[in-house]
Amino acid sequence: MIYNIKLIDFNDFFNKSISIDILNTIHAYNLFVNKKLNLKNKETKQVISHFIAYHVAKMLNNFDINKNIIVIQPNIINDVSEIIEYSDSDSIKRLIKSVLSELKKIYPNKIFVSRKVVDFENPDTIRLFFNKYNDRFF
Repeated sequence: MIYNIKLIDFNDFFNKSISIDILNTIHAYNLFVNKKLNLKNKETKQVISHFIAYHVAKMLNNFDINKNIIVIQPNIINDVSEIIEYSDSDSIKRLIKSVLSELKKIYPNKIFVSRKVVDFENPDTIRLFFNKYNDRFF
């Protein structure tokens, strides 16, 4: 069976595209506090939210129209991400999950954030995943 789905390694996507833009912009606007991201600062949160939303929307617009769903794994960013050097890991992950939750409201048929890590290399795992979330995909 062929599923109408596109899988995204959000961790890789975040590290290659989004985090670089975030760090460059925060540096350009002098929003670092003692060489750290101040996630309590409204402007810092806006920069991070903007670039996540911008890059995800840009990615969605570049996909084939027949690919309806993007499954994002829950391990949003790993601890080797460059942005972790400037922030608390848990705080940045919470902010990213929050932005992705908002994007799910804008793109309800395009984004699905799985709660558990799904091994999409294993056909049995894929079958179980789709049986569990069948109503979300078809």
